[in-house]
Formats: sequence, C-alpha cells, structure tokens
Amino acid sequence: MTTPKETFKLMNRVYGVLFLALIVFLVITSLYVSNNGPMLLFTPGTAYTLMVLAVGLVILALPLAWAYPQRLVKRINPQDPFPQRMDQYRNALIIRFVIVATTGLLVSMLFLLTGDNNLIMILAIILLFFIISRPSPFKTEADLGLKEEERKQLL
Repeated sequence: MTTPKETFKLMNRVYGVLFLALIVFLVITSLYVSNNGPMLLFTPGTAYTLMVLAVGLVILALPLAWAYPQRLVKRINPQDPFPQRMDQYRNALIIRFVIVATTGLLVSMLFLLTGDNNLIMILAIILLFFIISRPSPFKTEADLGLKEEERKQLL
C-alpha cells in the first residue's frame, strides 16, 4: 500500500498530465484552425447544432464532474485507515479529472471541425473548472476531515 504522501503526489501528477494534454491539444487545434481554417465546412444550421451540442455537453459534464466524485468522497468511511481513505479519495478525483479533460477534448475537436470561436469561450470555462479542481492539501483535509497527525503525513 502506498503512503498518503505518495498518493497525493500521484493525484497531482495525473492532474498535471491531463491538464497539460488539454492545453497542448487546445493550442494545436487553435493553430491549425487559424492557419488552415476548420477541417469541415458545415452549413450554418449544422454548425449551430454542434455548438448547442457542445454547450449541452458542458452543462451536463461539469456538474457531473463535481457531484459524482463528491458523492464518492462523502461515502469514504472515516474509520478506515488513512492510506485506504487517500486511495479512495484519489480514485474519486481521478474520475473528476477524466470527465473534465474528456469534455475539454471533445469541445476542442468540435472547434477543430467547425472553427467556431464561441467554442473557445466554452473551453475557457472548462479550463477554469479544471484549475479550480486542482488537488491541494487543504482541500484534501477539508474533504476527508483529517486529524492533525494525518495532515502531517500528507504534507
């Protein structure tokens, strides 16, 4: 079993990799669209439908990315050993990161296909949510209700 500190470092690494992948894909798609235009030409009605689809996806995914992992965190038994609680917390946060990163990648792909600049604003909201959900020792302490000795193990 890993130590709580190693588990916390792993959470941060997963967060960093997914965040970096999202940023790199966004930059690549932005450069491609600015140099070559959108990959596919759509009628205005189809482009609008794809934008509404992206907005609907974000409206569904971001609350899901917050609520479902929070529900998992609330189900963590405070009587379990600290390393086991940290593993469960890590799993919940990884689910959050994957939902947000997948949503961002899908919206980036829609931007690549349509070239609609409004999708960049939607991506900004996704990135803001991703930044806000970055794991920190203080959030971990608040979510898990850590005792003083457990907090020291985490730092």
